[in-house]
Amino acid sequence: MPSFRSKLVFWVTKGVVGAFYNPNASIQRIRKEFALTTKLIPQKKSGKFEQVWIDGMLALWVIPEKVTTDKVVLYFHGGGYSVCSPDTHKNMCSMMAKYSETKFILIDYRLAPENPFPAANQDALKAYTWLRKTYAPEKIIFGGDSAGGGLALSALLSLKESGETLPSKVFCVSPWLDLASTGESYESNRYSDAYIDYESIRNWSVHYAPESMHKNPLVSPLYGDPTGLPPMMIHVSSSEILKSDSIEFAEKAKNAGVEINLEVWDDMVHVWQMWTGILPEALQSIQKLANFIKA
Repeated sequence: MPSFRSKLVFWVTKGVVGAFYNPNASIQRIRKEFALTTKLIPQKKSGKFEQVWIDGMLALWVIPEKVTTDKVVLYFHGGGYSVCSPDTHKNMCSMMAKYSETKFILIDYRLAPENPFPAANQDALKAYTWLRKTYAPEKIIFGGDSAGGGLALSALLSLKESGETLPSKVFCVSPWLDLASTGESYESNRYSDAYIDYESIRNWSVHYAPESMHKNPLVSPLYGDPTGLPPMMIHVSSSEILKSDSIEFAEKAKNAGVEINLEVWDDMVHVWQMWTGILPEALQSIQKLANFIKA
């Protein structure tokens, strides 16, 4: 059963999004609003952050106080492919790094609508190529939330298509995998998602790619062939609008022989793992993801 604090977080999120978010505002203003609201989320943080450049692209190392693995997590932040940055997600990732005792690197991939598909995918592949100069593929793990979860899986599909050696694992938090919005939860959870509304997600989808491309597997990994992809862990909420994406993809991956662990958490907000300063379920999820990383 969800904690009392999770109910509080739901109503706080609904109120803050309602007060700050205007879907008709300019993308520059929306980015500022998302950056501000992210700073208002009670979050814990740990370790240190170090900027690095990857062939002209800014990235951020998240280094825990205690590092016991020789692995690295290449993490892709969420934000509808249009907003957010490593800075908005660094605190959440610092807690993932802390519990997994593993370094993370977050990339500042190019955002839509100024840089639509395939820009983000290209940047993800560039970061992986750069990491491979130092880390063997079996030491690299992909991770991401929301659109970043979709980017992690689309990058895997791109690597598979080109015959590249894949990273060892991937984990996704509330991933956005179907920009065509065909799943049942886009209707059934339309009013139970405190964070994402249907109209906004349709706007973001066309910022990233034209509707004619929304079933392209590199835009929407739900439509790709997951055969041969590495072990996966996905955490999603029962009440979020993107729930169907995870359930349908997990079923498809399982049928293709992929080792996958899908957990559907009751009535959490979208990417509840950010709320580490107040929400017990945030740390519980992060600890499970950390165990997956370390295993």
